[in-house]
Amino acid sequence: MGARAVPGNYRAVLRWGKVRSAVPFTILADPRSSATDTDFGRQFMFVQGINDKLSETHTSIKEIRAVREQLKALDARIDSVEHKDIYDKVHSILKEMQMIEEALYQTKNQSGQDPLNFPIQLNNRLAAVKNEAAIGDFAPTQQAVEVAEELTKAIDERLQQWDSLKSDELSWVNDAVREAKIDLIEVPLRK
Repeated sequence: MGARAVPGNYRAVLRWGKVRSAVPFTILADPRSSATDTDFGRQFMFVQGINDKLSETHTSIKEIRAVREQLKALDARIDSVEHKDIYDKVHSILKEMQMIEEALYQTKNQSGQDPLNFPIQLNNRLAAVKNEAAIGDFAPTQQAVEVAEELTKAIDERLQQWDSLKSDELSWVNDAVREAKIDLIEVPLRK
């Protein structure tokens, strides 16, 4: 669920080639609501902030998965004895990436029943806080803000681990592969 627009005056702009048309419009608050402009603004900022953190988390999860596939392909090509240092580093990185991903996202869910068997992880927990705060026309509660801050801190720690892994460990692997002159493309031998 996206952040709900704050009541106020807006302008919709439609562009088609060189033609541009702008139409002003107003979003009104529900007259039955006792929410103030500040409440609407705080709710919008809270929900949008969580959406941004979730997008960052999901982008990192996609990166982890893409890098995992590349590392597995490299692992299949290197000799574990001849290039033991690279082999060990690849396996160490794969293990650390798995721990980071599993802290951010529940990877074991395969069916609708699985959430009963495997606990939700950081991204789902933060999304649940966001969804609750987006209900109604009110500012997020202090408890919601505190839980979101705690979850965001835990997510940021995992994202920092991932950033460190990318800049240090993966850089080392790339340098070691270049130095060892391991081919990127290998044609299998005919039998």
